[in-house]
Amino acid sequence: MFRNTVDNLIRPLVKQSSRVDYYLSLTTSAGTPYRAGGTGAGAGGKTSYLNHLEKIDPLLQLPLSGAVTNGAVESMHDNNNHNTTAKILWNPIAVEELIRSEIGRAGASIGELLIQESIDIDSEPMLRAKRQRALKEHPGEDADLRFPIFDIRSPEIGKRTANANRNLLRLHYAVERLWESLLKWEEEEGFEYDYVLFLRDDSLWLSRFDLEVFESTVKKKKEKTEDVVDVFVPACDAREPPMDSHELNDHAILSRRPSAHVFGRYYSMLLNNGRRRNDDGNGGYDHDDNSSIVEACMSRLPRSMTSVARKEGGTVRNAIMDVKVRGCNSEMLLQWVIDANRVKVKKVGQGLIPFQRSVNIRLRDGSVVQCFHKFCQSREDALVLDSQSPKKCTSYTFNS
Repeated sequence: MFRNTVDNLIRPLVKQSSRVDYYLSLTTSAGTPYRAGGTGAGAGGKTSYLNHLEKIDPLLQLPLSGAVTNGAVESMHDNNNHNTTAKILWNPIAVEELIRSEIGRAGASIGELLIQESIDIDSEPMLRAKRQRALKEHPGEDADLRFPIFDIRSPEIGKRTANANRNLLRLHYAVERLWESLLKWEEEEGFEYDYVLFLRDDSLWLSRFDLEVFESTVKKKKEKTEDVVDVFVPACDAREPPMDSHELNDHAILSRRPSAHVFGRYYSMLLNNGRRRNDDGNGGYDHDDNSSIVEACMSRLPRSMTSVARKEGGTVRNAIMDVKVRGCNSEMLLQWVIDANRVKVKKVGQGLIPFQRSVNIRLRDGSVVQCFHKFCQSREDALVLDSQSPKKCTSYTFNS
């Protein structure tokens, strides 16, 4: 995936921009996937591809480069001793050197590169306080069960949701650390970026990204004195199952710089119940009461989605639907944050942001294939795929 990022994202940006800086956070330990450990194929059971993830990232298999430190490279040859490649052993120093080398050769620079065993959220003060309150209100529960995603429809779903919440918090905490580095670099160098592209580390770029398409849209809006677009996101309106009207795809966010702090400080915003801490030190509430983001977002959803009928004595009493069992998922939370901060969004076709979230899985024959883990497609400007493109991960089956 790193190779595709360099060739299809970084190099095209370098050709179209005066400056491209790459900010990246990686971990060496594996987290618990959202649907891992379930009892069925759809829930991540033994037949799920999530139980067959390949731990070695494609980042560690790149063409041999003289810039890579000796001793950190394991040479590989075919039967005729041709086409030498290199498999980088999982040594953080060697990986960092390789990433810096490849990004530099593409004409870009490293803004920040964090490689660590895991993202430590357990010692983060705001989250520690949040967890303490959660345990006080719900003794005996997993402290991460109800925030920021809330779904307690069943014990199994609750367990998966707690894992998902930890992964989501780690993601946004890592992004915020990178954001702090970005702000520091801007201040030191006396400049400000024009655009910031927020991505997951499992993004597989399938064709070349063209920033000029988005710059043209912004320019036309300005010329017509119309409201200028702040953020571009994949429409994902041809997804199966379809997206809910309250969701906004969170796989990629291309933000103009004035609105980028909303996503750079997303972690703090979640933990501060909607309090937006601006980069100039000012803050303010983005909704009118003291309810949490979970409650505020949930209030926009239909009761049929969030509640179940209360039962008394084995019967449904007047079908009163007031037992809250489900709140917003991550994409609903993003939509709520976007609206609360009055950010103007334009949804664009997947072909304009030509990537898919992907993973590597090991098949029964021992081979490793790349597949689409979270697949998005659009009705307009669709991403063109062919027979050589990876398949959806769900198309592979495994023996139980």
